[in-house]
Amino acid sequence: MKTFRLLFALLLMLMAVSSYSQILPIQVSGNVTDQATAQPIANHQVQVKIYPDSMGGTAGFYSTAITNQNGFYSLTLVYQFTLGVATPIYIGTQDCMGMYVENIQYYTGSQTAFTADFSICNDSIMPPSQCENYISVTGMQGLNVSFVGNMVGTQQATYTWDLGDNNTATGQYVTHSYSQLGIYLVKLQTVTADGCMYESLFQLMLMDTIPPSGCENMITISQLQGLDVDFQGIMLSGQPASYFWDLGDGSTATGEIVSHTYNNYGYYNVTLQTVTPDSCMSNSMFMLVLMDSINTGCEAEFIATLLPNSMTIAFETYTPISAPLEYTWDFGDGTTGTGQSIMHTYSALGTYMVQLFTSNSIGCTSVYTAPVVVFPDSTGTLDINGQVIAMNSIPYGAEVTLFSTDAAGFFYPVQSTYVNQFGFYNFWNISEGTYLILASPAPDSSNTSVFQFLPTFYGDVVFWDQATEIVLGTPQNPYNINLVSLDSIGGGSGFVGGHIIVGGKTMLAGGQEVLLLDETGSPVRVTYTDAQGNFSFASLPYGNYTVSPMITGTTTMPVQVILNSTNPTANVVMTISGHTITGISKYEQNSQIQSIYPNPAVSNISVTVKAQGSVKLQILDATGKVVLTKEQSVSDAEGLITMSVTDLAPGLYFLVIQDKNGNLSSKRFVKN
Repeated sequence: MKTFRLLFALLLMLMAVSSYSQILPIQVSGNVTDQATAQPIANHQVQVKIYPDSMGGTAGFYSTAITNQNGFYSLTLVYQFTLGVATPIYIGTQDCMGMYVENIQYYTGSQTAFTADFSICNDSIMPPSQCENYISVTGMQGLNVSFVGNMVGTQQATYTWDLGDNNTATGQYVTHSYSQLGIYLVKLQTVTADGCMYESLFQLMLMDTIPPSGCENMITISQLQGLDVDFQGIMLSGQPASYFWDLGDGSTATGEIVSHTYNNYGYYNVTLQTVTPDSCMSNSMFMLVLMDSINTGCEAEFIATLLPNSMTIAFETYTPISAPLEYTWDFGDGTTGTGQSIMHTYSALGTYMVQLFTSNSIGCTSVYTAPVVVFPDSTGTLDINGQVIAMNSIPYGAEVTLFSTDAAGFFYPVQSTYVNQFGFYNFWNISEGTYLILASPAPDSSNTSVFQFLPTFYGDVVFWDQATEIVLGTPQNPYNINLVSLDSIGGGSGFVGGHIIVGGKTMLAGGQEVLLLDETGSPVRVTYTDAQGNFSFASLPYGNYTVSPMITGTTTMPVQVILNSTNPTANVVMTISGHTITGISKYEQNSQIQSIYPNPAVSNISVTVKAQGSVKLQILDATGKVVLTKEQSVSDAEGLITMSVTDLAPGLYFLVIQDKNGNLSSKRFVKN
């Protein structure tokens, strides 16, 4: 019966997607020129990628085009777009430094021709030999993929394929059915009549390699008419759940099926949270696009490139809007500028929050903010690059940090950057030495503190002392990192809280990674300490756990805790001293919380406590994120505290109380 419900849910999803999707030909074209001479760059490859939308209704697309002698490229693709969902089209190419330059444009229901021009450095880009080949994917449907081999020149050749799953094929056109979803490295070898041999490869990603959790949900659009939208939430397992919606315009709703009328056309981030009877929670999100706002839009973003051996950043804007815009910059160091493309030299190393303000002639304004890192250690001449992959997807917003060793052999961070839209990262101007690379994923698309993947070191491990060291010398690029997935747990009444104390002045207590391991030593939760060094894990099933802060270069002596009905709450105190972390744990013997009422709550909760003196109250959501804090003094004559929960979204929460002695108590409640 469980399998039947899952198939039925997937059938509903496919029906909804097929009813509100359209298959259209899209043309992508543009010119590639040398930024120094403005001359066209011939025989240069440009890539076009489209990833499946958040509803899972369409497959991915990947193909390439080669510029002609005039530097012009053109590519026509056929793709199944979902109505009401902004679909990004990623267009990119590599420059002479190996840096991937990209342009992101959006299909929103009207425009079918897209132009992306690139002005890049061309110093080290050599023309391809006339026997060079490249691979295009011409069709992708489920596990069935169609490939075509292309020759840069006009020579005839024989085509031999390695399809990445121990299968081979011959011929220019190949169609292959894979046995399972996953990531495959496809290789094409061509041999011309005069014996010139060439090999090319790329990574094929067949989606949905992450099996859904037992309570994973999905959003579908069942009706879209003007400003009126009907949403339906689907549980992939078919089990019952409570549905809580954020409709992206300040409105919320509950229920499996929701109808909503928006006041204006535009973009809306719609989120769905579901909670099953056993408290298993899932979040999903997608961008809803209601038309007629696009023609007057003025949105723009930027790419920041650090020029070699300098503190100068080259900013280049990109936008799906063809109308002229005005561009104003705040470089985050107290200076400003204007212009579509601009260079700025910083006076000090560091990370700066740069803002791009855009506007048009009819009063539309937009702002885009992103961090820009002016790297330390700019004295070297080497570079390190690679790609970060999260199973079958690109970890948008992931931060990549490079660690080096000091004179005593301890690791410390020297550079930090963010992956681009294809997951690529670069570190420039590196000196010889020993290094580690750490990729840290951002929270998932629901903007909560839930992480589907763990911070992962090069070598695909989560513990720094197991990471693969990079010794320079000569870089062996690329250094690719496959993020380790998190086997998350939830649905219990257990709670682990604690804080980190810094014994010296060389390290901060805030912003440190803390892992929670199950009894097998596998990570099941990850969080980061707040500015005061506090951390917490809520909604845990009873069992044996290990709390292990993870600070690169620092040896951790983890703390074990046992949660059960007698001791549902544990408090862990970790101390950093030099390059060692030690800790102790203590349990709540008697809960300081006598009762919470009403439960479920609507606007206020009244808490009866046993503790006397000053107490600190915190409300955490089901992921452990603190959403409300209150401090109050409790006298002998009163033990009643009232807190407003009106502004909380519907869902499952934990109330945590810390008494004057540092003891923790926690209880769950539901907000309707």
